[in-house]
Amino acid sequence: MSLPYWLYVVIIIFASASIAYLLWFSVLFFKRKTRELERLNSDMKLIQDISKDITATLEMRELLPQIMDAFAKSVNVSKGSIMLMNEDIQTLEIKAGIGLSRRAYEVVRPKLAEGVAGVVAATCESVLIDDTSKEKYLYLDFISDPTKSRPKETLLCLPLIFKGHVLGVVSLDKKVGGGKFSEYDRRIASILANQAAVAIQNAKLYENAVTDGLTDLYIHKYFHHRLEKEMERARRFDQILSLIMFDIDHFKNFNDDYGHQVGDAALVQLSKILKNTMRTTDILARYGGEEFAVILVPDPKFEQTPEVVKTIAERLRRNVENTPLEFKGKKLKITISVGVVSWHGERKIDKDKLIKMADDALYKAKRDGRNRVCVWEENFPQTIK
Repeated sequence: MSLPYWLYVVIIIFASASIAYLLWFSVLFFKRKTRELERLNSDMKLIQDISKDITATLEMRELLPQIMDAFAKSVNVSKGSIMLMNEDIQTLEIKAGIGLSRRAYEVVRPKLAEGVAGVVAATCESVLIDDTSKEKYLYLDFISDPTKSRPKETLLCLPLIFKGHVLGVVSLDKKVGGGKFSEYDRRIASILANQAAVAIQNAKLYENAVTDGLTDLYIHKYFHHRLEKEMERARRFDQILSLIMFDIDHFKNFNDDYGHQVGDAALVQLSKILKNTMRTTDILARYGGEEFAVILVPDPKFEQTPEVVKTIAERLRRNVENTPLEFKGKKLKITISVGVVSWHGERKIDKDKLIKMADDALYKAKRDGRNRVCVWEENFPQTIK
């Protein structure tokens, strides 16, 4: 029994439409997969390039901003931070970030299992939150006024793990364009986090090799290396670089009267005061014995005039004087003499000459009565120790 002609036409039309739909769907599918593969290839190339850059960097102060920038590019965010674990107090501290306020660096210090970052560090598992304003348990806002509503942001937090040991966490907020993080974003960021952890561990090992064991400041050899490097950079960008050198007044008498262990305690306390007084970008070194050096790295936000640098050095001197060392119920007063010099890129002044100028200012401060700051001047006499 033959079918009516019109039914053949309907069947042919239906079959053609089905084939056309399948072809159209297949084209869309392959286009989408092609875009996904292109994005994956692009992201993997980005990660490969970034990995080369960060694994070649051993300076922690240079490495962490590079890693932060890499995360921002890979998952397209405008706000984020890298927090490293302070092993002594089991607290996470922000070491690099983008889109953060200055207060965030001071206030946001979650302990293990506290807040999203603390939980990620404790569990070694990443956390993805689509809307922080609705998160009641994990998300803690360390910054905002608690009486105000929570910010509505997306948040992706990942652990930085090296051989089973948590080095810290990376926290990513605010997708550009207001979108949400996807599982694809999490996978890409996880790959980058693994690379970053290796680079951070290498930088920590390098830092240990160039750090004084007692004071946790940079050693003499590294100080010379960095001073030369920073002078080259300052000259290239036409910036002013300053150098502060100081030592403890009558330190030999201090050791003779109270013993070398108390002397060591004084050095440790002074190094802590130094770290708390200076910027994190400054290079702090134990130059030798009881003598210390600080390279004030140029900052485009303010000009390092001799007056400004003297004010910074004076603040350090006061902080040391006002923080006595406690020993067997006694408060032992410590004072320092400080020499300061600012360098404007003069080619006739090299690294050794600059150190000599700061040293001359230091010993001028000693000759003038100690416990004071002296700025180098052209008419200074030669150093007399």
